[in-house]
Amino acid sequence: MAKKKSGLFMAVLGLVLTGFLAFTQKSMAEPLVIERQNNGIITVEVEVADTPEMRSKGLMFRKTMPEMSGMLFKFDQERMIAMWMKNTFIPLDMLFVGSNGIVHNIKRGAQPQDLTVIESGAPTKWVLELNAGFVDKYNIRTGDRLRVPAD
Repeated sequence: MAKKKSGLFMAVLGLVLTGFLAFTQKSMAEPLVIERQNNGIITVEVEVADTPEMRSKGLMFRKTMPEMSGMLFKFDQERMIAMWMKNTFIPLDMLFVGSNGIVHNIKRGAQPQDLTVIESGAPTKWVLELNAGFVDKYNIRTGDRLRVPAD
């Protein structure tokens, strides 16, 4: 009887922890609007990486990401940015965005685990990572604007 109660307790605890983790991960997501110059707006749910630790980890070790999701890297000040795909298992599109919210550079199809340095090309305040193919599917171009979360 004690083994049954222990097993039931562990099962319930597992469900509670799973629900809690799902809630906390979801609650970290924020809507981000991409204003396309000729094609209206798109809204994606983003996790904001705004600390050195969060930016360092990024999307590493994740196997999947929902289509309308991404990660927004926020830097304290606009500067030249260099990124790579070490320990990243999802192919990504990257949007490099200035402090004015305008996309000034796009890297399409960054490949998993590639150590090639991907440079921003101009001073950058935010980098938005999306699933590879998102940029072409939704016709995102340089000159488009991101409504980024307030500083």
